Amino acid sequence: MINDTSNNGTYFEILVYTCDQDIFLDHVTKKAKKEMASVPDYGNGFWQEQLNDSIKRKFKPIRYNELIGYVVVYPLYWQLRADYWFTDKKRIVIGSKEKGVITHRRNILEKNYKSSSLTSPEIFCEFRGELDDEVRKHWELKNGFVDFSALDRIGPHVDWRSVLKLRNTSMPIKCAAI
Repeated sequence: MINDTSNNGTYFEILVYTCDQDIFLDHVTKKAKKEMASVPDYGNGFWQEQLNDSIKRKFKPIRYNELIGYVVVYPLYWQLRADYWFTDKKRIVIGSKEKGVITHRRNILEKNYKSSSLTSPEIFCEFRGELDDEVRKHWELKNGFVDFSALDRIGPHVDWRSVLKLRNTSMPIKCAAI
């Protein structure tokens, strides 16, 4: 998600899930097969159809459905910062009545670019690389699946020097690190 940064608001929200999509689909499939174990399979396709319906009910028509938090990337003057927010529940499942409370935990990365001569793509690559390192080291984040896909698709095309209000803005190019 990109918001207006004129008031130093959120620039990206990077969602954190319990696991990646393949692991979640595997978990849902195993659970559905266990539920279907007592249903006889007559080879006419009915059993498979019921299994697929059961998986679809649990999987939902979205990419992931067990959100546990998110990382917020935002500019503050000449700094790019990343904070993370987490739920007080084990996970938030779509359709559940109790969502829990998502609270701010702490800042995980703060990079100052005030006197930087880096180009916009270099700023993105440096920040993205260090953010990835911090996520891998962090005790809460390293066990979840941090979905960097939106940041990786859009980040290389952002004029980061302009976002950080630095002089001599450069044209964004593709980051080789992704």
